[in-house]
Parts: sequence; structure tokens; C-alpha cells
Amino acid sequence: MQQNIIPLPQSNTELCTGVIKFKHVEYCIVHASNGLHQSQKAASCLIEPQVGDVVMLCKTGDVSYIIAILQQAQPTTSINLTGDINLSTAGALSIHAAKGLDLHTQGKLSQLCSELQQVSTQHIVTTTDLNVHSQQSKLTTEQAQIHAEQCHSFINRVYQRADQVMRWVETIETAQIGNLVQSVRQTWNARSNNTVITAKQDVKVDAQRIHMG
Repeated sequence: MQQNIIPLPQSNTELCTGVIKFKHVEYCIVHASNGLHQSQKAASCLIEPQVGDVVMLCKTGDVSYIIAILQQAQPTTSINLTGDINLSTAGALSIHAAKGLDLHTQGKLSQLCSELQQVSTQHIVTTTDLNVHSQQSKLTTEQAQIHAEQCHSFINRVYQRADQVMRWVETIETAQIGNLVQSVRQTWNARSNNTVITAKQDVKVDAQRIHMG
């Protein structure tokens, strides 16, 4: 039987290592054992190459690519990607940073989840316009301070319970009330330089003893 031997095509692809000597926006100059190469970063190489890094080159003809970063010259690592990126996993995703985590975007930042938990020693929120919509809200704190130029509240019912209430109104306090009912268990004391009580119909004062003068 005559055997047909088909030779495999010879590939001119060459792998070598080198050191980045110069970096441009679109390419890098890599010094390898076989000379200087003008190389582009491969799409699979996520780490951004820097000057002084030891890299692996894949050379095919006149085209050279940086396919891996073997050793970094600086401890700082940058990952620069172009276009839209979609990161998905069927399991859980955890990000741990020992010194800090910064999120920067010039566009919109959206969060969608069934439950959101945030725990911090200090929480600071700075914004021009803040809107909070919730069916039910609860606030538990040992001390609360509100500083505002104006405060407008539109509430159907207000329930308050406190041990002591102290208020300071510098100029005037105005209340428009349909009916006012006050029940004081001990003493009701009102002091002023001038007191005016005006009623359209009746004024009734009822007590066991009334002192005037």
C-alpha cells in the first residue's frame, strides 16, 4: 500500500521575550534577543504594559504582539480596555481591596439588587439633588442633627413621643390649627411681656380657684 505523506505547513510564528524600552499610545518598542520590535498589545493581554516590563512577544511576519506580561517593573498594575465590557458569573463575585476602592464614571452609575447592605465607620454623601423614595423607612440613631435654610414637611399624621422637648424660635412661630387640644398633667406655664387672647364667641376659664392680678 502506498502511503501519502502530507507535510504540515510551516509556520513563521515566533515566540520570544523582551523588555519594553519605549511606550506609545498605540504600540511599544520591545528589546528582545533578536533585535527591536514595534509591538502592539494583544486583546487577550489585559494588563497594560509599562516601560521596563519583561513581556512575551508573538511575532508573525512583520507583525508583533505582546501576549503576556512576565515581570512588572513597577508594583502598580493598570487594566485598560476599549469598548463596552460585560462581566458575568453564575456564582458570587467578591472584590477585596486592602487600602481602598474608588469608582469613577462620567456617566450614570446604577445598582439593582434584591437587598443592599452598607456598613462603614463614617458615611458621607455629597450631592446637588437627592431624592429618596421608599414605602417604609426607619431611622435608628443616638444623635441626629439637621441644618437647613428651609424645611418643608407634608405629612398626613404625626406621632411624637419624647421625654423632654426644647425649642428656640427667635422671631415668630405661626400655627394654623383647626382644633387644638392640650392635656397637661402638672403645670401649664406661659410667660410673656404681653399676652393677647382673642375669641369670636366665648372664652371660658374653669378652675377651683382663679387668681388674677
